[in-house]
Amino acid sequence: MEGLNTVRLIASAILQKIYPQRLERTPEPTALTAHEGAVANYDRVLFTKMALLYSAILEFIHRTRPQKSGGDALDIACGPGHLTLALARFMNYSRVTGVDLSEPMIRTAAANAARLGLGDRVSFQSEDATRLDSFPDHRFQLTTFTDASHHLRDLDSVSRVLAAMDRVTRPDGLVLVVDIIRLKTRRITDLYVESLGYDYVRQGLNYFLEDFKNSMEAAWTMDEFRKTVPQKTERRWVHWTPRFVPSMQCLLGLPADRTRLFVRPFWKTNPFTDYLTPLWKERLGPSWTRQTLLEERLNRWTLKTGKTDWVR
Repeated sequence: MEGLNTVRLIASAILQKIYPQRLERTPEPTALTAHEGAVANYDRVLFTKMALLYSAILEFIHRTRPQKSGGDALDIACGPGHLTLALARFMNYSRVTGVDLSEPMIRTAAANAARLGLGDRVSFQSEDATRLDSFPDHRFQLTTFTDASHHLRDLDSVSRVLAAMDRVTRPDGLVLVVDIIRLKTRRITDLYVESLGYDYVRQGLNYFLEDFKNSMEAAWTMDEFRKTVPQKTERRWVHWTPRFVPSMQCLLGLPADRTRLFVRPFWKTNPFTDYLTPLWKERLGPSWTRQTLLEERLNRWTLKTGKTDWVR
C-alpha cells in the first residue's frame, strides 16, 4: 500500500506539470470546524502524515525569520493548537497566542497547552481573522495562517486576513501564510487525495478525510493566492512553491530591507520530528515510522529545491 500511494503521488505531480488549469473552485460547505467528532479528528493529526506539514512549516520559519529566538507570535486559525504549541516549545517564542472562531477548537487547544505545561506561555481566544481587533499595530514578531485560507469564501476575505496580519506584525517580523494548492483537474486531485488519504482511513479519521477532500477543491491556485498580498504594505512579499510535488504554497511578508528569502541553513535534525518519532513508534509501529521519516527527507529536499517568486 505504501508503494502504491507513492506511485499515485508521483503520478499526480507529473500530471500537474502537463495539464492546464481545468478544475474550478468549489467553496467548502462551512468555514467553521465545530462538530465534536471533527474536532477530535483534527486533534489526532500529529499521528498522521499531516505532521510532516508542521515539520516543514517550522523548518521554514527557522530558515526565514529575522531573529533566532524571542518575541511574541500569533497563530491564526490555530485549530487544536498543534502549531501554536510547537512555536513555543521548539522555536523559543516568548509568548504565543492562538486564535480561532471555533469554540470547541479553542477548548481543545487550551487543554493541550495545559497537558504540556505551557499554559503560562501560550493562550487561546476567539477572534475574527479578517480584523484581529484585539491586537494593536506591530504587536508580534511572527504571525502565521496555515492550512486555512481555503476555508474562506472568497479572495477578498483572504486579502483582509493578510492585511490584518501585516498590521499586527512588527516591521522587522515575519508574516507566513501556508496552504494547499488547487490542482489542475479532478483526476489529479483524486490521485493526490488517494495518495495521502489512506493514512486517515486506516486510523478511522473519517471526518478529517472528508474535510481534506473538500479542502482540495476549495483551495486557491497559485495565481489566485498571489493576488491576496496587501496593496498597502511596506514589506517585501515572496510566493514560494515546490518544484515537483504540489504539496503546499507559501506567502511570506519579510522586512523591507530583505533581499533574500533564507537567512540560515537547515536544522541538522528537525526538533519537532525528533519529539514525535518515539511517540510514532509506540503508537503506530516501526514500519509506519520508518516510512514517514523517509517522506520527511523528501519534504526537506522539496524545501531545498522550491521556487521563489518576489511578488512585491
